[in-house]
Amino acid sequence: MYAQTLQRAGDKIGGVGPLAEALGVPSEPLILWVQGKGHPPRDVFLRAVDLLNAREGKQPLKKVKRVNAAMTGILLVDSGSQSRTDSTSSTG
Repeated sequence: MYAQTLQRAGDKIGGVGPLAEALGVPSEPLILWVQGKGHPPRDVFLRAVDLLNAREGKQPLKKVKRVNAAMTGILLVDSGSQSRTDSTSSTG
């Protein structure tokens, strides 16, 4: 998932060099991440996702939350103004 996303972002922006500059990271580790050797820090990955979303006319990610992550393991992403909750979680 990381490598594919970074590859797509690089393709959209014009290659690894421009992508590294846009993400604020050196080219060397970025090349390794694109090759699937390791993965970027979360903030770098999310900037790449935002870059792709911006190029596709979508809103950037505004909130990333874990809701009952210990129980569900589900990562909920909310790009709107209202929070979404996990419908399977118990309230008490």
